[in-house]
Parts: sequence; structure tokens; C-alpha cells
Amino acid sequence: LDALDRLLVAKGQFGDLKQVYARKLELTSEPEARIAILSKLGLLFENEVKDDAEAIKAYLSITDMAPDDKGALAALARLYERGEKWQELADVLQRQMVVIGLEDDRAAHLELRRKLAETRDLRLGQAASAIEVYRDMLDVDPGNTAARAALERKLACKQHRGVAAAVLDPIYEQTADWAQLVLVQEIKVAAEADPSTRAALLLRIGELYRLRLG
Repeated sequence: LDALDRLLVAKGQFGDLKQVYARKLELTSEPEARIAILSKLGLLFENEVKDDAEAIKAYLSITDMAPDDKGALAALARLYERGEKWQELADVLQRQMVVIGLEDDRAAHLELRRKLAETRDLRLGQAASAIEVYRDMLDVDPGNTAARAALERKLACKQHRGVAAAVLDPIYEQTADWAQLVLVQEIKVAAEADPSTRAALLLRIGELYRLRLG
């Protein structure tokens, strides 16, 4: 911190601190310099003043000028998660996924997808939407253990087991997980009303037992 910043924080003069930075912003028109000032202000309120609301305002001001600013988006995600602002977190995670594409940083992108899916599923009650995100994760990374485990938990949920089973079916085929593949066929049979489709599913189960599990 600058000496004046440190003094104002120590004295709890947060209103004066805001005025100092407001003045700095008034005297600066260059976008990069304004972003640097706002970044410092955001960090100051987040880490020193412990005022997440003011920190969020600073970071949002950055994204107003630079929508793809990785640092500001990451800070917003961190603060929204800490403040349990789940819809705002989901929105920011989606923006981060655009900025950090699969080709830019595969691991980081998939981690953002995982966080988005978990937020929708566990925090927003949007299980169907979460399943679609997990499906997308497995499309690009069939061995993704987080997505697979999340979908396997859905197999115990009557409302969503059918969709989860459909997503996991080709994954189990690719990974030669024959016992789990039989399980999803059995789930499909239980949900299927068409006799011919049920017969085909039962035939497949029989073949799996004969050729893979016998």
C-alpha cells in the first residue's frame, strides 16, 4: 500500500480512502491506468478493508471498460462465491469460460465448467442445466472423473437418472466399464415404454453378460 493508503486504512477512514481513489481516477483518462487504479482499489477493499461490496464495485468498473479482464473476472468469481451470490457466480463463470477457451488452457477451462455445473446443481437447483455442462465436459474429455462422478450420483435420482444414463452410456462403452454399462441399460429398460425398444435393450444386456461379464 501507499503510505497514505496505509494511514487511512489504519485509521478506518474508508470514506476518505474512496475519495483519494476517486480523485486519482478523475485525473486519469488512459484506460490501462484506470484499470490499474481500480485493481488496486479492489484489492485494498477486499484484503485490507474487508468490504466485499466495495471491492465488487471496483472490479465491475474494470469489466465495464474491459469485459475480458481475467483478473477482474477471477476476483468477482472469488467474491461472489464467498458472499454466496450464486447466480452472479454462475454468470461470471460463463464469462470466464469464453475468455479462457478450451484451446487457451484446457485444464483451466474444464475447471471453470466443473464449477459452473456444481454451482447450477448444488446452489441454484438447476440439475438439468448442470447435466448439460457435464455432458459437454465429457464430450471433450471422456475421462473427466469429476463430470463422471457427478453424473453417477444422478443415477440415484429418479427425476434425472434417464438423462444421466444416456450421457454415461457411451462413456462406459469407451472405458470398457461393462458393469456400469449394464446398469445404465437397466435404467433405460425401466423407463422405456416401447416394447421393441425394451427388447433391444434387454438383448444388449444379455450380450454384455455373455461377451464381457461372462
